[in-house]
Amino acid sequence: MKERTPDDSNEMIIGDIKRVATILSIKPNAEYSFRQYRDDGGRFSKRQIHEGGKSWKYWCESAGYITKEQNRVTDEILFKRLVAAIEDLGGQRYPKHSEMKKYGLHFRARGILINIHDLIDEAIKRELIPDLRDKKAVVPIVDEMPSLSTAEADSKEMINRAQRIAPPIPYRTKWKTWELIDIDGFPYAPHDELGITALFGILCAKKIAKF
Repeated sequence: MKERTPDDSNEMIIGDIKRVATILSIKPNAEYSFRQYRDDGGRFSKRQIHEGGKSWKYWCESAGYITKEQNRVTDEILFKRLVAAIEDLGGQRYPKHSEMKKYGLHFRARGILINIHDLIDEAIKRELIPDLRDKKAVVPIVDEMPSLSTAEADSKEMINRAQRIAPPIPYRTKWKTWELIDIDGFPYAPHDELGITALFGILCAKKIAKF
């Protein structure tokens, strides 16, 4: 039995590409994509097409067709398009996500759609575009708040405690024991683990329990 040579395999792939092209009525020197070949009865898989470092472009051109594969868009091209888009928008804002296609920024990198915000952040870091992002107002941090005197603080606490009334016990409840514990924000003793957790958080916030 005669062994199959690499040349025979090459001829088989090229022949199959031409076969599918004939079915699709694709003429020589016309555009021809791997998706068309795959979806319309191509016998060779993408892995087989790329064996030995070859590509669909190699096989397509070997069979006499033009590949539809897009050339890789470099970062430099995307940054240039971003700069041109900002200039077209009057230099007042960045292009929106919905405007990416309009300015040629809707490409995929390694199968992932380019995020316009990441592209803008990187361009700002490289000082290619001005920083037009909204600046939130910076609130000054006060190291120490003015404190009340001990007498005023004690008086205010007594007024607050006098004004607070423990909420009534629910009429319909499965809990039979209700014990007042005199903790602001948690007047009754906890009945379950969630209540214990909440009470512990209150005690830590008030620095009664040190943890």
